[in-house]
Amino acid sequence: SKIVEDHIKQDKRVVLIRHEKNLGLGGARNTAIRAAKADFIASVDSDDHMSPKMLEILWGATDEGWFDIVCCGFDRVDENDNVLSKVSYGEKQVSNSDSEIDIFTILNPAFWNKLWRKSLFIDNDIFFPDHDFYEDMSTTPRILAKATYVKVINDRLYRYLIRQQSIMGGMSDKHLIDYIKGFEIIHNFLEENGLIEQYKNQFSHYIKGNILIYSKSILNSGLSADKKNQYMRFLILLRITFIENFSTFSKLDVSGVLACLSQEDLHGAYFSKYQHSLINLQKKEELIDRHWREIETKATKIQLLTQSVRDLRKSLDNRESEVSQQNINLKEVNEELVKTQGELQVANELHVNRQMDLEKDKENLINKVSDMQFEIKETELRCVNLNHEIGLLQKELENSKEILIHKQNCLDILEEEIEARTSIIQTSAVLLFAVLTYPVMNKNLTRKLVSKPRKYFKDSKSGFAKKYAALFKIV
Repeated sequence: SKIVEDHIKQDKRVVLIRHEKNLGLGGARNTAIRAAKADFIASVDSDDHMSPKMLEILWGATDEGWFDIVCCGFDRVDENDNVLSKVSYGEKQVSNSDSEIDIFTILNPAFWNKLWRKSLFIDNDIFFPDHDFYEDMSTTPRILAKATYVKVINDRLYRYLIRQQSIMGGMSDKHLIDYIKGFEIIHNFLEENGLIEQYKNQFSHYIKGNILIYSKSILNSGLSADKKNQYMRFLILLRITFIENFSTFSKLDVSGVLACLSQEDLHGAYFSKYQHSLINLQKKEELIDRHWREIETKATKIQLLTQSVRDLRKSLDNRESEVSQQNINLKEVNEELVKTQGELQVANELHVNRQMDLEKDKENLINKVSDMQFEIKETELRCVNLNHEIGLLQKELENSKEILIHKQNCLDILEEEIEARTSIIQTSAVLLFAVLTYPVMNKNLTRKLVSKPRKYFKDSKSGFAKKYAALFKIV
């Protein structure tokens, strides 16, 4: 809780929820599901850990919330984080709009390697059983029956811890009882939702498959041989009787069950049910015989495997002979290595001599560099003098520019005066031409000459007028 409290100080989204009493893993998950504020939820068991990008990848795979459930692969690891096995699934997308998927095999039942739409639990009032082992086994099929779109990705993003201690000692009477209770929860759900006939065969295979897995766990546990035999007998009875007879007795109350167990009432209301059960048990005895024959067949296979082990041991002996020969070869290699080391020593001496030559070359190079640096300093001094001379020339150039600008200004003034004088002369020439030609010109021509002299001379056809205008530069 200290770690969680530290995270709460850093991120207001983190919330610490405590139970007044221990409700088990299932109860803790139910509390978290009800308290969750997001549309999707995920869970990590206390001993496990996930990839830092697991939730990001799973959310991306939902296609912005289109898929209800997204499942990824995982690694089984030991307490040193060594990978014991890798579990990957092929990429697939499934629609359950018509209840066509097999809710028992489409996904592994684990809660922790998936992203779930929260409303699947809340809206359908489906939650984990409190204080029960195998809570995933009885919950995931019920949720899948209510899901519409399911997606599986191939990425292995979760690391599931396998403790050796739990493998050897994680079996008890409560484990077995909870196992049967899990099947009962699923059966009641299928019956209440009208799915019992649709999923009857799949449910049967689900029970048989889980019992097989559970049997292997019992045989690999640290239980005594007597306890293993007892549990295995219970599992065989469960496998034989559960599927066909559970519906018959699932609705009985306590008094009804006691009546069925009473010898006095065997011919009463439950006689036909017991009769049916006895007939089925006779059939199952034949099935048991067949299983024993299968066991004998497997024993034969074990003998063959034992022979294979002997053959492997013989191969191992041959391999040891090969290793001995390799050791001889290794000795020869070591001798060759000693010879090579002598050659390497000679090469080292040559290297030392070469190093001395390189030191001499380095000293000569340093002297050359010193001479070049002296020449560079002299060149830099010349550059300084040239820069000084360039500065003087630039000042002279600026002075010359100022003189040239002054002369240009004077020239502009002279041009203005010339232009003014020329204008006066042209005006006087126009007036003089008007006086000279007045006797031979009418008033309109005289008025045109005075008002628009350039146009007059330009339009005039008189040769004298043209020469006169050219003389005084009127046109």
